[in-house]
Amino acid sequence: MALRSKKVVAEQPPLDPNLKWLLVEEAARYLRVSPQYIRGVIHAGELKAAKFGQGYRLDRADLDLFLKTFRRTKETRTPGCQRATPQTASERQRHDLFNRSPVARGRNEGGEKLV
Repeated sequence: MALRSKKVVAEQPPLDPNLKWLLVEEAARYLRVSPQYIRGVIHAGELKAAKFGQGYRLDRADLDLFLKTFRRTKETRTPGCQRATPQTASERQRHDLFNRSPVARGRNEGGEKLV
C-alpha cells in the first residue's frame, strides 16, 4: 500500500502587525489568496497599490477595505440555485400556489382559512 504524501508548506514567520506597507506575497498571505490573485486584482484596478521598483507595495488598510467589500450580510445573500421558471405542470401548480397572496390562496393575512 503506497503512502500518500502530504503537501509540505514552508513555515513562514507571521506578519508584523505594525507593518503598514506589504509586498504582494505578504498581502497574499494576509488575505490567504495567491500572489497571482493579488496581482490580477491590482491590474484590474480593484485594489490600490504603489509601484516601487519591480514590485508593488500595498497598504494594509486598503487590503482590509478590499476584504470588507466581500463581506456578506443577510440583506446581500442570494438564495441558492433556483430555476427561474417551473418546468413541469406540477411544479407550475406548486409555484402558482406559493407565489400567490394569502387571500388568493383562500386564507386571510393571519393565515386562517376564509369561508
